[in-house]
Amino acid sequence: MPLPDPNDQLIDRMLTEILGGERPPDLSGWILRRASEQAGRRHLHWWIGGIAAALLLAAAGTWIIRANLAPWRVGPQLSKTTMPGTQPAEIGYPEPEITGTVAAAGSGAIGRGRVVIAIGQAKLALGGYARVTMTSGSEVGIEGTPRDEVVYLKTGEIVSEVESGHGTFSVRTDDALVRVTGTRFRVTVRPIDRGDPMKKQTFVKVLAGTVLVSGAWGSQALTTGMEFRTPAAATQAAPQMLADKEAPQSKSGKIKSVDAKAKTFVLDLAARPLTFTVNDKTVITLDGKESTFEAAIKAEMKAAVSYTRSGDDRIATKVEVTSAKK
Repeated sequence: MPLPDPNDQLIDRMLTEILGGERPPDLSGWILRRASEQAGRRHLHWWIGGIAAALLLAAAGTWIIRANLAPWRVGPQLSKTTMPGTQPAEIGYPEPEITGTVAAAGSGAIGRGRVVIAIGQAKLALGGYARVTMTSGSEVGIEGTPRDEVVYLKTGEIVSEVESGHGTFSVRTDDALVRVTGTRFRVTVRPIDRGDPMKKQTFVKVLAGTVLVSGAWGSQALTTGMEFRTPAAATQAAPQMLADKEAPQSKSGKIKSVDAKAKTFVLDLAARPLTFTVNDKTVITLDGKESTFEAAIKAEMKAAVSYTRSGDDRIATKVEVTSAKK
């Protein structure tokens, strides 16, 4: 029996490695027949070498194609990071970033799915286009997906600024969803019953742009300068628009203190002192005559104040001051 050709053994071994450990099909019989028919015995070795080289190139080409496609077949986890319940992160998309001091339950990096509590003022950047400023004590959950960022405001106050053209941004509370594509607005959540901290209400004020607020009670579009609060009880059918629905109120008492820079003053009342804010639309009189903040509103003077509520602020619409001499 003739000894095996070393060249044939080398080609056979190379093909076996390329094909992932599987031996190549035995084509020697077919090759010999075709060689005899086409070229005769004197060209046999040249023709066998050519066929073997072609098979080698074909197998190598197949291996290269498989190698290039392999990462895509394995799955997105090789090139993208994912968290349970979220979509895969977009390659190059900024991760949530916090500046300032916050407290968070658990360990590890602060990212989607975590809830943080601001210790002092803190800021949260999302997607490179949404910036959230949290007041001290605000409790905020980081939710959403790339280009559809969402934060959950459990309690406290945040001011959000969103650049348009990059994605959407929403603030979710227990009784409302505020959704925007580009604007600046403030959302506050606070208890409405001191005896039951779970009963809360959401206040929204649009500082620039337009927002859509929705909840079980329906939906409401707000534009720059508008503000409202969600229903205090589930039986209420619609949010209360502060600018339109707040009825004027009045208080009378002695002026306790004055902040000329902030244009505010404190009225000393039997129940408790209240602070009032004066603006350009406030009508001020002193002893029945038109006057100014600086001239009329002073400590120890008696005043009757008509005002409306805007969240926690009391905006004076009219201040009637009586001098101490009268």
